[in-house]
Amino acid sequence: MGKGGTCDADRRSGKGFRAVWTPTPGGAGFGVALGSGGARGLAHVGVLQALLERGIRPAFVAGTSMGAIVGAAYAAGTFGKLAEILASMDAAKATALFLDVEFMKTGLVAGRRVMDFISGFVPDVGFEDLEIPFAALATDLRTGDPVCLSRGSVLSAIRASISIPGVFTPVRRDGALLVDGGISSPVPVSAARRLGATTVLAVNVDNGTDCLYESRRLPRPVSKAINAGERFRDALRREFGRETPEAGSLLSVLSQTIRICENRIAQWEVSRERPDWTLEPAVGNIPTMDFTRVDDAIRAGRDAVETLFSAPEAETAPGCDLLAST
Repeated sequence: MGKGGTCDADRRSGKGFRAVWTPTPGGAGFGVALGSGGARGLAHVGVLQALLERGIRPAFVAGTSMGAIVGAAYAAGTFGKLAEILASMDAAKATALFLDVEFMKTGLVAGRRVMDFISGFVPDVGFEDLEIPFAALATDLRTGDPVCLSRGSVLSAIRASISIPGVFTPVRRDGALLVDGGISSPVPVSAARRLGATTVLAVNVDNGTDCLYESRRLPRPVSKAINAGERFRDALRREFGRETPEAGSLLSVLSQTIRICENRIAQWEVSRERPDWTLEPAVGNIPTMDFTRVDDAIRAGRDAVETLFSAPEAETAPGCDLLAST
C-alpha cells in the first residue's frame, strides 16, 4: 500500500448544506471517507478541490462507489486530470458510458465503457503503487458484508465498488462475488481509520431522497442509452414472454430503491462511526444516473467546504489545528 497503512480485507435533505460536528479526539493523520451516490458523488471533486486550495491534503482516502472513483484519482496523483475530463462532460459523453447494454442474468450494463472512461484518469496499477493509502469498499453478495479492497488491481477494485445491483454485472474477486459498496458501507469511515487515519472527514451525498421517482428527471440521452438496441429489447421479450416497461423506468425505480436503502444505512453508519466532521453537500435533487449535472455537483461540494470553514463551530471543533496545518 502506498506509503504505509493497511486495510482489513476480511471484512437529510439535500435542499440545504449541513455540517455535523462530533466530539471525537483529533490525531496526526487526516483522512477522508468519500461516500456512494452515483452522480451526486461528483460533489467529492468539489470537496477535494476546496480542501486542496486551503492547503489541506488528505493523507488517507477511503471511497465507496463514486467515492472510490474520485478517491482513486486523488490517491494516484491524477486528480487534476479527472477534473479536466469532467469539465468537458456533456450529455453525449454521459450517454456513451451506458451504451454497452447487454441483457445478462446479473445486470443490464457490462461496464466496459465505464471502465474505459475511468482508466482515462486512473492508471492500471496496484494499490502499492499509489501515492497515499487508499481503499475501495464493495459488498459481498453472498454474505452482505462490506469488503475493504486495498490490495491488487485498483481498477478491478473500483469496478467492484461501483457495481450497482441489477445495473452493472457483479465482479468475481478473491473467491467472492462483489457488488456496489454502498449496499453495506455507503460512508466508509471505519475503512479510512483502518488505513491509518486518526481524524476523518466524512462526505455523505446519500443525504436525501428529493427525486422520489427519478425517471421523471432522468436525462433523455441516458434513458435512450439504457433503452437502446433491438437486441436488448428482443432479449427482454424472450426472457419474460411479453412486452416490457421502458428500460429507463426500470433503471429509475431500481436506482431510487437502492438510494433509499443507502440513505438509511448512511445515516446509521455515520451515527455509529462518529467521524470528526460530516459534510452533506446539497445534492439531494440530483438523480443517481444524471451525469449531465457535473457543475452543480462539484459546486455543491465546494460550497459545503466553504460553509464548513465559515461556521462558528470551526474555530473550536476538534482537530481544526490539524486541518489548518495539514
